Amino acid sequence: MTCEETGVLLSGLLDGRLSDEQAAALNAHLDGCPHCRRELEQLRRLEGIMKGLSLSQLPDQVWDEHWRQVYNRLERNAGYILAGAGATVLLCYALYAACREWLQDAGIPLAVRAGCALLALGMAVLTASTVREKLLTFRHDRYKEIQR
Repeated sequence: MTCEETGVLLSGLLDGRLSDEQAAALNAHLDGCPHCRRELEQLRRLEGIMKGLSLSQLPDQVWDEHWRQVYNRLERNAGYILAGAGATVLLCYALYAACREWLQDAGIPLAVRAGCALLALGMAVLTASTVREKLLTFRHDRYKEIQR
C-alpha cells in the first residue's frame, strides 16, 4: 500500500468503517511509515477537537439587534429604492417607445393608443410615487417596535 492510498483510508479507520482486510493493510503500512502515522495522529487530535466543539444558537437578543442595526435597514431600503428607480426608468422607456411607435401608427385605433399611453404613464407615476414615499420614510421605520 502506498502513502497516497492511505489518505482516504485514514478517516475510515478512525470512523471504524474499514473492512478487516483494509484495516489490516493500513495498519501494516502504518507500522513502517512514520509520515502516515503522523497524519493519523493529526487526524485523531483534530477529531478530539471537533468532538469538543458544539454549535450554539444565538440568543434572540442578538437577532433582534441585528434587525435593528442601521446597516441592515439601509441595505433593505436601498434595495427597494434601486428596484423602484429601475422600474421607473423601464416604464418611462416603455412610454417613450409607445409614443414613438404606437401613437404614430394610424393603423391602431386612437382609443387603444390613448389607453396604452395612459396605462404606461399611470404605471410610471405610481412607481415614481412609491420611490418618493420610500425616500420620505427612509429614516422613520413605523414598525421598529414590533418584535419578530
